[in-house]
This record gives sequence, structure tokens and C-alpha cells, in this order.
Amino acid sequence: MQRLFSGEGKPAPEAIKMWSEMTRREFYSGDLGGCPRDFTGVLFEKALQQPISLTHLVCRAPLTYRRTVRHIRVNRVGFRVIWFVKQGSLKIRRAEGDCVIKAGEVGIL
Repeated sequence: MQRLFSGEGKPAPEAIKMWSEMTRREFYSGDLGGCPRDFTGVLFEKALQQPISLTHLVCRAPLTYRRTVRHIRVNRVGFRVIWFVKQGSLKIRRAEGDCVIKAGEVGIL
């Protein structure tokens, strides 16, 4: 696994900037929100790049990532995400309605 991001030991403003740059490069453009003062619990690793990208994201912080119609028009990248929620929950908000994935459940986006 190649570590692309770790919030460990970084001040929040620096970590937020690094996280935003990394997500634009690795995924697509969007708006980061719900930023905590401590990014220690955020880790992003990449295990495989070709023929598909396989990544591992650990997030122990209340982050949000919003992608608007404007973002989609600028960058039409298509991908699949499998979310394994170990604790807490993950809310996916789409035009068709909200989906909440609870601890112990899996969601595919």
C-alpha cells in the first residue's frame, strides 16, 4: 500500500489543503466540508492503480464531500465505491433521496 495522505501531526489548515488537492487528483473535484480541527484520524492509501484503482480510506472525523452538477460537468469521471462502515454511519445524499449505511453494513455507490 502506498500512503497518499495522513493527517497525523499536521495542523488542520495544512491537512485540509493537502486533502483537497489529493482528492482532486485521485478522484474528482468536489467541496470538502464539516472539517474537524484534528485530521489525525484521516488516512488514505492506494493499493492498486492499474487496471483499476483500489484504495483504502480511514476516516475517524466528521467529514463531508459534496459534488454538485458543476463539478460533474467539469470532471465526468465514473467510478464505483464500496463502503465498509465499521462504526458510526455514512449518509449518501442523492437526487433520488438519502441512503444511510450503518455500522456493520456495506454500501456500493
